[in-house]
Amino acid sequence: MLPLIIGGVALLLLVVGGGIGAMFMLSQPSKPVAKNTGKGGGAKVAAATGMGKLVLDWSEEDRKGGFGVKVDNRTQPTLSKGELSYDLKPGEHKIVLQRHGGYEAVEATVTIKAGEATTYKPEWKKNEFVAGGPAATNNRPTPPKPGEGPDFSVGLGAGTPVKGFEGFTQNLSLAKEQALKQNKNILIIFGRSDTDQQSIALARASQDPATKTDILASFIPVIIDFPQTRDAHDNVYDVPGNQALAKEFAVRQTPALAMLDSKGKSYYLQTEWKQGVNDLKVYLAEGTAARTERDEMWAAVKGESLEPAVKFVTWLMDKKLIFRYGPEIKQWKATAQRLDPANDNGQLECFIEAEMAASAPDIKPGDKLDAQQFVRPMQDFLTTKKFKDDDRGARLHLLAATLLGRSEQTEEAMKHLARASTYEPKDKKLKDAVASAKSIIERGNILSTGTGFIVSDAGYIMTNHHVIEGRGKVIVRLPDNKTTVEGKVIAQDEERDMAIVKVDFPAGMSVKTVPVAPLNIGRGIDVAAFGYPLAGSVDASLKLTTGGVSALPDASNDQMITLDLRVNPGNSGGPLCDQKGNVVGMVTAKTRTNTFTNEDSYGMAIPSPDLVKFLDAKLPPGTPRPQPSAGTQKLEWSDVDALVSPGVLLILKME
Repeated sequence: MLPLIIGGVALLLLVVGGGIGAMFMLSQPSKPVAKNTGKGGGAKVAAATGMGKLVLDWSEEDRKGGFGVKVDNRTQPTLSKGELSYDLKPGEHKIVLQRHGGYEAVEATVTIKAGEATTYKPEWKKNEFVAGGPAATNNRPTPPKPGEGPDFSVGLGAGTPVKGFEGFTQNLSLAKEQALKQNKNILIIFGRSDTDQQSIALARASQDPATKTDILASFIPVIIDFPQTRDAHDNVYDVPGNQALAKEFAVRQTPALAMLDSKGKSYYLQTEWKQGVNDLKVYLAEGTAARTERDEMWAAVKGESLEPAVKFVTWLMDKKLIFRYGPEIKQWKATAQRLDPANDNGQLECFIEAEMAASAPDIKPGDKLDAQQFVRPMQDFLTTKKFKDDDRGARLHLLAATLLGRSEQTEEAMKHLARASTYEPKDKKLKDAVASAKSIIERGNILSTGTGFIVSDAGYIMTNHHVIEGRGKVIVRLPDNKTTVEGKVIAQDEERDMAIVKVDFPAGMSVKTVPVAPLNIGRGIDVAAFGYPLAGSVDASLKLTTGGVSALPDASNDQMITLDLRVNPGNSGGPLCDQKGNVVGMVTAKTRTNTFTNEDSYGMAIPSPDLVKFLDAKLPPGTPRPQPSAGTQKLEWSDVDALVSPGVLLILKME
C-alpha cells in the first residue's frame, strides 16, 4: 500500500483484506517472503536449513479481489500470481486464509516436515452475513435494478431504515430517480451507525427537527452504512454495493458527507469535520455555497476556451471531487491536445493530472498492466514535452516512478525519476522525495516498510521483530530524511515482537533520542502514534495520529494496549507517546474489518514496561539512553510532535 499525492488529492492504493475482528501486523509487505521453489505434495526442498515448506493450492482466479494469509497469528506477504509458498519451521502451524467476495475464513492446522513441502488446498464456503446474503437469510429485499424499483417516500423502498437515520433511504439508485422527479439534490452520509461515535452524533444532528426539515426540503437523503455488529449488518441493504460506492466517491473513513445534484454529479464532500458533527446546518450551508460556485464555473466552460476549464478542474481537484467528472475531463483533455499540443501554455498538463486523478481509485497496487496504463498519458513528458509547473512535473513523475517501481518495472521507473530530477519544485518535501526515491530504487526492490525510533544516540533503534524479519537487508532512512544506511539487527524477540537495530550515524549529524518510560498507563488517557503508515519508495512522510487508550493489556488482547486511534500498515515499530513526549508503548498491530476499506479505528501496542525490560537486557552495558520526562504538566500535541518526530525513522526491508 502506498500514499500517492496527485494535486490536492491524496490517493490511497488500498489492498482490501481481512475478516471481522482480525488483528494484522502493521509492517507493509510488497511481495512474499516465501521463496517459490519446490512444488508441494511432499516434493523435497533444501533440507540444510532445517526448514520445510507450506504450499497453498490456491488458484490465481480465487485470489482476485484481495486475500490474506496468516501463519501462527502472523500476517504473511502474498502474491496474486504464481506459487504461494512459505518456508516454515518443522512442526504444527495454525493457518488462517481469508478471501474477499463474501467467503468465510478458512482455519486449519498443518504439519510441516524438514526438507519437505506440504500442500494445503482450502475449501471455500460463502458467508451470507459478510456477502450480503439472500433475502431469505437476512429478511431484506433483493436490491432492485435501476429503473425497476417502485416510487417511494423518503426512507421507504430500500429495506428497514438504519437506526438513527430515520427518513434516509439506503438505495442510491432509487434516490437518483426520486431526485430527478422532484428536482432535488442528493445528500449521502457514509457512516458506521452502530459503533462510530461521530456517525452516531451525525445521526442525531440529522434528526434535529429544524435540520431535518431543511434536508427534506432540498435533498433526497441517503445513508450508506458500514456497521460492525451482526444485527446492524443484517439491516444493510446492499453490502457489496456500499463498498463499491465508498470506492466510487473516494471515501476512506467515516463519517463522510457528499452532496450531488439531481443528475448525480458531486459538488461537495466533507470528511474532516473541523467544526464538529453536532451542527449539520453548517455543512448544509457550505454545500449550498459550493453548489453555487461549481455551477458558475461550469457554466463558464463554453466552446473551446480552455482557461475556464482549467479553473474548474483545479477547483474540483482542490475539493476532492475529481473522481466524479471523468467523462468531462476526457473531453477537455482532447480539446487541450488540439489547442495546446506541446503544453506551451501549461494547459494540457492540467487535464493530464486530472485524468490520472480521476482514474486513480481503479489502480491495483503492484499490477504491471495497471501501472503502464496509468502512466501512459505522461509518455511524451519523458521526451518531447515539459511541465510548466515544476511541482506538478516532479510530483507526477514521482508518482509514475512509484507505480512502475512497485510493479517491478525498474528501468521505466528510473526514467521517470531522472525526469523528475530536472524540475525544481518549490515544495521542499517534494524536492527531498526526488533524492530519496532515486537512492532507494537504485538500492533495490522494497520488500516491506515499517517504523523505528532512536533509543540511544549511540545508534540504537527500536522496532518490531516483524518489521525486520525475513529475507532482505534492513535499510534505515536517517533523520535528514535523505540518507539511507544499512542497519544491523543486534537483538530480537520474536514472541513479543521486539527488535533493536544498530546504525552508524554520520559525523556531525544531529540525532534526537526518544525516552521510553516504564509506565503502566491508565485507560482513557490521550496518546499519539508516530509512524510511516502506507509508506512507499517516494512519499514517505511521518504521520502523527492522536486518540485514547480504550483497553489495558490482558489475556484477551495478547497483553497489548488497545488504542482508539487509526493506525495502518507501515506504523509497525512506531512509538506511542503520552503528552509529555514519553514513549508508553510501541505500535504493533491493528484490528480491521472487511465492511469498508480495510481501515479501522483500533490499534494495538506493546506496553512500555516490556520495551524497557528488553532494552535493559539487550543493549550493551553503559549505553546512553534519554531519561523520561517527569512531572505532571501536559504539553500540546504540537510540542510533543516537535520533541518526538526527529527521533522517528523509516525502516525498509530491501532485496
